Amino acid sequence: MTIREKKDYPNPGFGKVVREARERKGLTQPELAKVIGTRKGMISLWEREKNFPSDAYLVKLGNVLEIVVPLPDRNAKGRRSLGKENCKLCGKEFPMFHGEQFCSRECAYRHLSENHGRWNKTTGRHIDVQGYVHLHMPDHSGASRAGYVREHRYVMEQVLGRPLGASERIHHKNGNRSDNAPGNLELWTVGKRKDPPGQRQLDLAKDLVLKLSSQDQQELQNWLQDMLAEES
Repeated sequence: MTIREKKDYPNPGFGKVVREARERKGLTQPELAKVIGTRKGMISLWEREKNFPSDAYLVKLGNVLEIVVPLPDRNAKGRRSLGKENCKLCGKEFPMFHGEQFCSRECAYRHLSENHGRWNKTTGRHIDVQGYVHLHMPDHSGASRAGYVREHRYVMEQVLGRPLGASERIHHKNGNRSDNAPGNLELWTVGKRKDPPGQRQLDLAKDLVLKLSSQDQQELQNWLQDMLAEES
């Protein structure tokens, strides 16, 4: 049995409707419970809006008390609605099933992109789900239909002073796709095949060493010296 907080009750005011209808019929809580086939404690919970009746009990209450009962909406999986909510973005009212804040995925994505740093309206800078940065440059020769250019390609074009060819790919040395500093980018020519994921082993090793503490770096240096001395 779920005891609900007042703010989570799907139909505020329904408990009062049940109590007033029961009293008009001259029924006590135990008597009503016996008629509809439930425990007397449930009637008290329903009237105090600490619990909401199942669909079957709602129908029984409507028939016995002669009231209109709020049968809740259900989603495609049969889950009962927790009540109505207003979309946090567009304000549209919608049935809530899991504590949702938005009426649709579109509103949820728009809110995330506008408020969580993934999209900047002023600069037109966008980070996709793969971690690549896109710039809104509709006049660029390499722009997509939506008018975006991947930032790492644009940065390399500025370094080279020419547009990139279709077979040219940009590799991020440290594996961070949003780090488009010129020193982190490497030009590859891959023909018709896509460049492999990840990063070069040497670049990965260098990146890991830079993240070590001074003590660990010294220990690694001593180990390398000993290993090279053994091989020589």
